[in-house]
Amino acid sequence: MTYRGDPAARVELEQQTVLIRTHEQVIVGQLHVRPQTRLKDEMDLCSDAYMAVTRARVYAPDARLLYVADFLLVARARIETIAPIEDLRLADPEAWALPSDRES
Repeated sequence: MTYRGDPAARVELEQQTVLIRTHEQVIVGQLHVRPQTRLKDEMDLCSDAYMAVTRARVYAPDARLLYVADFLLVARARIETIAPIEDLRLADPEAWALPSDRES
């Protein structure tokens, strides 16, 4: 678990692997969310213009890997869809897996 913000007012967070679709890219990475919070509620609770995604893999719409980033800020206004990857029925799950997900 990770913590966000002032050390005196720490918020416990869990990592959730998500697939984010923008008009130009598909991003698969770790979103840090409050435990027991639905993704929709997490998106509604945070008013930041950008959200942090770690261990990000960024793809073109045709699933071609463009680049990998340990840390990426994604503009909330550019997000068209976002979903926990575990809830998706993917045609090719291996194509979207994070490196450690393949090893498990």
